[in-house]
Amino acid sequence: MSTSNHTELYQQIETWVAPIHLGYTHKMRFLKIEAYWQIGQLLTLATHQMDKLDCKDLLETIAQRLLHNYGKQYSYTALQTWCRLYTAYPDHALLATNLSWSHYRILLRVEDDAERYFYTKEAANYQWSTTHLRRQIKAKHYERLINTPQPFDQEGKPNVKYLLKDLYLFEFLDFAQKNHLLEKDLEDALVNKLQTFLMELGNGFAFVARQKQIATASGKRFFIDLVCYHFVLKCFVVLELKVGALSHRDIGQLDMYVRMFDDRWKAPEDNPTIGIVFCASIDPTIKRYSALHNNPQLHAAYYQFEEDTKPSLEPHVLAALERLKN
Repeated sequence: MSTSNHTELYQQIETWVAPIHLGYTHKMRFLKIEAYWQIGQLLTLATHQMDKLDCKDLLETIAQRLLHNYGKQYSYTALQTWCRLYTAYPDHALLATNLSWSHYRILLRVEDDAERYFYTKEAANYQWSTTHLRRQIKAKHYERLINTPQPFDQEGKPNVKYLLKDLYLFEFLDFAQKNHLLEKDLEDALVNKLQTFLMELGNGFAFVARQKQIATASGKRFFIDLVCYHFVLKCFVVLELKVGALSHRDIGQLDMYVRMFDDRWKAPEDNPTIGIVFCASIDPTIKRYSALHNNPQLHAAYYQFEEDTKPSLEPHVLAALERLKN
């Protein structure tokens, strides 16, 4: 590229740098990203037929002039990142106007296009913080939802599998002593991080109550840990939290809660109440030979406080064997 072309390219870039360099306010947040995208487009189109060395020389030349005139934020590395922004979002319409540059720096680390666009849309629609965006990417939120079934079957009946997952990651809870955890500790922590907890449950959940009291005819009182409403499936969801392994007593308790909740609070237009008991581990034999078996209203799921770097396949293998038996 000739010197005159260098100058022309620099001038085009400068038309985008100058406005954001004059001052920055919250209202200018997307203007900043818009400028980075436009600069990335200019540089990418200018260098697409160059060899690697010439491309590097051009970016270094442009960066030196920008550094001299506007400061250290316009470095060679920054120009490379803006080119990656354009490459990652070649269609300008894919950019979300309410996300910050910090969001996009995280999103640029996602290599798969479909996965990146998914996280961009989710972060924009649900106003995720950068911390939550990192967490969802680390927890492989996209991979875990990509095969989610449709909410209703061909007959229009609610598909309970739409709201269920085999594993829930509670790594957003910071427990120093996980071995001596009480159920109340777990409940307190989840309620304190309610927004994050609802996001981990999945789309469609709304919080209704904590320690919902129900009483028998004799006056004996029971308390349901958490109650949600799923506004897609139009049903209440009763959640019970256990710190140990699943027991037949837990299942019986959940069964009673679901039946009583249906009888007392379900409206005629609501679908049947769903019950989920969260446990640290699940014995497939207990699951198979209990009220959980072939009951669309009762379900058990296990949780982890952190994602395994070398995940155990045992729960998934056992689940697969159980499906084969069925």
